[in-house]
Amino acid sequence: MDALAENDRQLIKFSHKTGGRRPEKFYKITEDGLRALLSINITSKEDIIITSSRFWRGVLLLSVSSKPPISDKELDNYFRQFEKSSLGHSATHGSFFQSYFFDIMLDNWLRNLSKNFTAQKVIECLAIKRNITLDELIKYTGLEKDKIIVILHNHTIQANFDLPTITSESKLSSDFDVHKQYYSNVISHAIISKTGETYELSLFGIMLVISLICNHYTGIDSNKTLTTKVDLFRNDINPKDYYDMIAANYKEKLPLIFQKWDFLKGQLGFFLYGSFDFLICKTRSKSTAMSIWLGGNKEFYEDIQALASNTRSHLSPLYTIGMNTLDEFQNYNRWDTMDPKIVRLRQKLHEIKKLHYMDIPLAESPDTNSLSFANESEWERLERVKITEDSFKEELTFLFYLNLNRIAFSDTIMQWSPSKYQGFKEISDLGSPKDRLMAILTKDNDIKQWFTERIGDIIDYRSQTLNKMSKLYN
Repeated sequence: MDALAENDRQLIKFSHKTGGRRPEKFYKITEDGLRALLSINITSKEDIIITSSRFWRGVLLLSVSSKPPISDKELDNYFRQFEKSSLGHSATHGSFFQSYFFDIMLDNWLRNLSKNFTAQKVIECLAIKRNITLDELIKYTGLEKDKIIVILHNHTIQANFDLPTITSESKLSSDFDVHKQYYSNVISHAIISKTGETYELSLFGIMLVISLICNHYTGIDSNKTLTTKVDLFRNDINPKDYYDMIAANYKEKLPLIFQKWDFLKGQLGFFLYGSFDFLICKTRSKSTAMSIWLGGNKEFYEDIQALASNTRSHLSPLYTIGMNTLDEFQNYNRWDTMDPKIVRLRQKLHEIKKLHYMDIPLAESPDTNSLSFANESEWERLERVKITEDSFKEELTFLFYLNLNRIAFSDTIMQWSPSKYQGFKEISDLGSPKDRLMAILTKDNDIKQWFTERIGDIIDYRSQTLNKMSKLYN
């Protein structure tokens, strides 16, 4: 006890004593002591509930005793260390993986092109003219008002929206397939966003338009490998100009791509416009089916999927235990919920809750034998859509740059070249996709830091996975 209370360390300090002839001495932990406690690696052999409870109590005590309040960076560092010690790997960036939901929605759209063409006029219009009113949509599309209202109702998430249920006849082979089908319905209803009296595209809508443009010039390449080309409503616009307008209109939707658009054009040339071919199912499967030993990205792609799945399985107990710890403290101490000492901790818990929202709580109705959202308010439904879009942004950015990590350009990218001669000349002048990726990471610190952290998470996850496998082998 004396060693812990030494002035040069002072991890604990004397509090008070009671009694007369043989008094009891009481000590309390100091800020330095709490920081030392949080720096200790909690063994992953213990139950996640025990380790989570210990972690949140330590962070809470440090938050209320620290002067000044602990910083975002310090809290994030403690949380990342806790993830590694208790989960075996970092989970901060590993919770995104939405492309299979988008694939289903895109595949359904491509199979019903003639039926969807009227709606396609509206979304193409919103791609090149953001934040426009219903009257402006009528003017630019030439559609009747009633038809546009129906389209907006079917593809805009509003406070009173209704989603189709999955009936027993349409249930798929597994719960995972049910969630995929249901989430694809959510995405289909979230293509357009409304703010006040104006409309714009969500990230799902933007990627749908880019996919349609890409398919128009390369041929439909959905899961079933169809060959019919998409008819564009605005086929009078040069495809590169079309991409430029979308990037300029929606910069904040993909900040590390659209906000870097001019820089990327300088690094990738015309190949930038074909670099979204990863949105096409078969093209992406080609890129990710080849091992890194052969110049592909198979291991990166599979590990990010596994990391996302493993992460989400731990989010529920992490969030529940953290909130219970905070609520018990506030109820006992009558602590102000907006006190700056604990507001950052509450924000961190909200971040975990947002990631936890990636799993839909579906409920089966005994009367209708159908699936729907389970006991969710309208706000929670809207929040779920926003979280899904944020997660999709993370994945699109990662796949965009990972798609460059290969030796040769794909056939679809080469089709954006003005001529074969020009295409080969650019490759000769600027190098392979991987050379250009390295140049981008060298010249832009924002992209470098973001991409490096994601790759680091994957490598760390694989390392910890190999450690577990080695224990069995040993």
